[in-house]
Amino acid sequence: MIERILNASRLFRESHGQWRGFLLWLEFLKEKLCKKGEIFSVHVPGLRHAVWLRAGTSDVEAFCQLFAHREMDFYTASSPRYLIDAGANIGMTSIHLANRFPAAAIDALEVDPENIKLLKRNAAPYPNIRVIEKGLWHRSAILKVLNPEASSWAFKVGEAEPNEAGALPALGVQDLLRESGFERIDLLKIDIEGAERDVFGNGNTEWIEQVQLLAIELHDRDRPGCTEAVRAVVDRLQPRFSSSGEYQIFDFRAPERRSPA
Repeated sequence: MIERILNASRLFRESHGQWRGFLLWLEFLKEKLCKKGEIFSVHVPGLRHAVWLRAGTSDVEAFCQLFAHREMDFYTASSPRYLIDAGANIGMTSIHLANRFPAAAIDALEVDPENIKLLKRNAAPYPNIRVIEKGLWHRSAILKVLNPEASSWAFKVGEAEPNEAGALPALGVQDLLRESGFERIDLLKIDIEGAERDVFGNGNTEWIEQVQLLAIELHDRDRPGCTEAVRAVVDRLQPRFSSSGEYQIFDFRAPERRSPA
């Protein structure tokens, strides 16, 4: 029994220390007592406020990726000013960053109404998080969900007419920069279920020159061509490349960053 408990709690203990990690794992077990979709809270060491999750949903896996596997810990900037969380889901990445960088402005973009409800609840205690109920696209546009039968974390979007049922507004990266008043994006995190092919593959990518670091989840399995579209834009700037969990990391802060002559 003790060995099973130690194995089950290992990642949490390795990430947060033996005692605090064990208590986090123990509290996380509340999920097993909840009905599917029921909202419950977890207090993560180092976070100023609780994280709210939906039991029996992809929230649980995303929580483990972020707070046990520590997928976002690659980002170690000293004093970032402007961060974008595109495809914010319920806001776990945003609140993680808000705790690490309380002086940074964070724009959290999400289009699913159910996700937005919990995103707002999670972000409410953090004045530096701005929840934007819009998608990320290659320009300002109106979008629609192309696969409404899918789980909310797997929604795919395309352009729509303004009067279509379920139409969703969207912004381009250049629109966010203009609205923010900042000259650069210190971290651009993108997890938008294949729409990255449209963001990077339809021109209007001059904004990449103002990005310090890009963390993106690519979805070629669901939408072929995503990696090709992204690499066509970023490779000319010769970034340093790495990966963290499901994220591909392109670091443009390196001294060798330069555009070809």
